[in-house]
Amino acid sequence: MSNDDDDDDDHVACPFQCLSQEARELYLESHISRIPVPSPLVFYRDYVSRNRPVIIQGALDQWSALSKWNTLNYFRDQLGDTPVTIDITPDGYGDCVKLHKYFVTPVEEKMPFNHFMDIIEGKKSFDGIVYCQHQNSSFTTEFQQLNNDIHELGWVREAFVPWFDHTENDLQEQTYLNPLKITVEPNELLYLPSLWFHSVEQDSPITIACNFWYDMEYDIKWNYYQFMSNIIKQQRKSEKKRT
Repeated sequence: MSNDDDDDDDHVACPFQCLSQEARELYLESHISRIPVPSPLVFYRDYVSRNRPVIIQGALDQWSALSKWNTLNYFRDQLGDTPVTIDITPDGYGDCVKLHKYFVTPVEEKMPFNHFMDIIEGKKSFDGIVYCQHQNSSFTTEFQQLNNDIHELGWVREAFVPWFDHTENDLQEQTYLNPLKITVEPNELLYLPSLWFHSVEQDSPITIACNFWYDMEYDIKWNYYQFMSNIIKQQRKSEKKRT
């Protein structure tokens, strides 16, 4: 048997490892670049169209939030007892996979913002780890007093509009995955493309982040994603039948 045949057998034996290796060699990078604010064309050409993440430095220079959000008293003054949605988890992991098969979401409660801040600052005890967030544009609906402190980035919208009308332990157990670790500093923006699985950790007691969401393009990337998802589902069904 030729060496080429041996290589083919290896690829068939471990298709996920082969996919991971070829993706690293042909497409993925070993780190995420940091760049100054790009033009809409450069952003779309080099990152959006190639589905590559990037950190953009100085992207938020025009946000008054950079100076106003430096003190917690500002938030108390602006929001007071405004009801906000609080997510509660026992371990800090929300929207994640548990026991390798259950996708769990946090418990959600409404509470006055000042009450939430008392918990964060240790003035009141609370059973569980809390964070203030809610899906589907909570910033514009629950934090309207802060809306003028930030604004959508025009060069990002211009880049999209013309062309477009798991936990860490789980990842480490999959040898064919190669997670990248990055730290996003103040006044930096992380562009995270569609279909990039991710988790977020904070290294300080209080962290504030704002997200802007744009519709993905359902192109060949979506086809591959669905293809891989169906393969994994079929593989799991086969494993259950064997056991």
